[in-house]
Amino acid sequence: MKQDPIKQDVKTVGKGGQIYLGKAFAGQHVLVTQKSEGVWVIKTADVIPHDEQWAHTPKSKAKLEAALTWLKTNPVKAAQATSDEEMEALFEKALAQADAKAKPK
Repeated sequence: MKQDPIKQDVKTVGKGGQIYLGKAFAGQHVLVTQKSEGVWVIKTADVIPHDEQWAHTPKSKAKLEAALTWLKTNPVKAAQATSDEEMEALFEKALAQADAKAKPK
């Protein structure tokens, strides 16, 4: 795997403590790690809101994958849903079926 060459720039810290990284990073979240006095590592990061973190647990990911698989293998049922409520009910049913399959016998 080819690695990109290390790029180094000189930046001046503003009066308010800001460092301008450029427009390419505008609006992005970054993780700033202070390695030691005067040494920081800045990495772009994705942030998951607290109320969505449940979907990123291994158990929830497995259930969601199983539900999506069910929906893919039952497209007629999914296509027959005439409202968000019906689609949600189908999704809940798929989750329940995935849950039942996942339980040890």
